[in-house]
Amino acid sequence: MHRTDGRRLCALLTLLAALLLSGCVRTQPPDESDGGTARPDMPAPAPTVSAIDLAHATEEQLFYIGELTEALPALLEADRALTEIFVCGRLYLEGDYGAVDPYTPFPVEQGEKYADFAEITALFDDAFGAGGAGREEFLAYPAYGRPAVSERDGATYITSHFLLAFTDFFTADDVQVLDINAAGASLYAVTPGGQGVYFGAVRTGSGWFLRRGTYFAYLDALREAERTADWHSSPDFDTGMDEGSAGSLTGRCLIVNVFLSDPESGWSGEEVSRVLEMLGEGTAFLNASAAAEGVELSLTCTGEADSLYFRTETVLPSDYMDFGWTGGIFDGGLEPFVRRSVDIDAYDSYCVMLHVNKQGRSYALSCNSAYYDYRLYAAERCVMYYTADDTYEYAPNVSMYMHEMLHLFGAEDLYVPYLAAGEDKRIEAYCPGELMRYVPTDIQETSLSPYTMFRIGWRNRLDRQFAAFAD
Repeated sequence: MHRTDGRRLCALLTLLAALLLSGCVRTQPPDESDGGTARPDMPAPAPTVSAIDLAHATEEQLFYIGELTEALPALLEADRALTEIFVCGRLYLEGDYGAVDPYTPFPVEQGEKYADFAEITALFDDAFGAGGAGREEFLAYPAYGRPAVSERDGATYITSHFLLAFTDFFTADDVQVLDINAAGASLYAVTPGGQGVYFGAVRTGSGWFLRRGTYFAYLDALREAERTADWHSSPDFDTGMDEGSAGSLTGRCLIVNVFLSDPESGWSGEEVSRVLEMLGEGTAFLNASAAAEGVELSLTCTGEADSLYFRTETVLPSDYMDFGWTGGIFDGGLEPFVRRSVDIDAYDSYCVMLHVNKQGRSYALSCNSAYYDYRLYAAERCVMYYTADDTYEYAPNVSMYMHEMLHLFGAEDLYVPYLAAGEDKRIEAYCPGELMRYVPTDIQETSLSPYTMFRIGWRNRLDRQFAAFAD
């Protein structure tokens, strides 16, 4: 047992009183469960946390809390300055840069504060300590496109392609200490907007510093809340999403293949096998992509034995503007035709691929309640033209099959002329391999952007960097 002399005990009691009065590091708050109704557009109520009770803290804990209380306001001030510079675009907004390419870094005007990158480094040192790892997340921000702030030959360079008006900062008065020792502290705060944020501080020979930027801890908390949010309640949820037979690309999903013949064309066994081979490769790619995102998906397609084969005396057009036949050639319509042979109720979602052995530009007919005739396409379908001529402009490949199929599950084209002016540059900068942007022979060269993932049901909320595509 350690003995404590009277003078040290007096000092500790004085410190305890000061901490309680200052509010910089708080004890566990009272129950405020009856304190009003939460706004629907605000984060979920912050959870109750178990903070250190100062009245029962050890001498050692009180000593470290005293150190941290003194250091924390300056740490958060430096952290806020970094957030305003990197996240909010403060240097760009305070300057006069005229017409610049927002996606290519350009230098901060000479004479302006932070034009010398050493000033940015000084802020990093103030917040995270010399060489502190917390700077790395800022330097890699944002997740897509060129960094918001970078260094070149000692000068500060910035981009302006993604500026976020973030103002939900907490202060030292909002911070609670969950745990603290000689190595560091686990901390918690609730922002003015109601978001609970867990973050940490480290104690070094040079003093106390933040482990990482509090904005990135805020993002982690926000993403966790969004992960379990209702997809349909998203402010970006739109018509064409989760409508028709191909609702969301999750769970058990089936591609029903219908090989069509007419007076001008038919199918050989070898050609059918080639189509099924490409579909197998494409579904494997999407299943693997879903797994990487933590999404449960079992996407399959009918094989040679259980695919449907249909002959019509109608000459099938190869013009993608002529599509009324896709339901009219079947007795009773496409859905009854499929149901007679396929147990589609065993799947969460299904779509139909109508294969035509002719040259033509493939297209998708999705169910979208924004259009007056959307009910005609409740059995969502795409028309896939086939040719073995690889030199043909619209020759099919694995990427093309999956591109058209994704339309049926809500994905949109992300290339001119389907994008607003300038947005083609945004998708090229953020996700150049986007499958809804281009269809290379090798589907492994492609990926799905957060926008497409949101549209097809893989994410419950749209990443803010891609909000422009939903406008």
